[in-house]
Amino acid sequence: MGASAIDRLAAARSALAAAERATGLVRAPSSLPPSSGTTRPAGGLELVGSAVVEAPAARSRLVRAVLDSCPDGGWAAFVGVADIGWEWAHQEGLDLDRVLVVAVPEHVGAALVCSLCLDAVDVLCVGRAALSREEQRRLAARARARGRRIITERPWPGVSRPLATLLREAV
Repeated sequence: MGASAIDRLAAARSALAAAERATGLVRAPSSLPPSSGTTRPAGGLELVGSAVVEAPAARSRLVRAVLDSCPDGGWAAFVGVADIGWEWAHQEGLDLDRVLVVAVPEHVGAALVCSLCLDAVDVLCVGRAALSREEQRRLAARARARGRRIITERPWPGVSRPLATLLREAV
């Protein structure tokens, strides 16, 4: 007899994952170890805890949160974020060669764009993208599972934690 539906599904998922890695759409699982949930930046602050962090609207704090969350040589994506001031961000230390800036087209859901970015980057910064609470919860779970961090410009009720509560002085 033929393989069961579960076996066929597992084989299809495995083939898809191999194709994505071969084409560079996603990293091989071993190329990016999951985060321990703690990032110690050079600025003397320790960012701990939640996979989803709500940063203040001030661009300086938003960029600082991305810098503090991104490992050396890591990648960041900005989805639906406007008016960053890229020259200033670069002067602050953001490596623009390792930044993706994505505008969400009307015919594509923001959740899909964010989900794809989480497979490719270490830090996802989400601006005013329209996401339902269910989509926010799914993205948070995906970020936790992959050891990634999401930084949002506005609260995700029940999911995000304010940046101020996740900062503490480094010892």
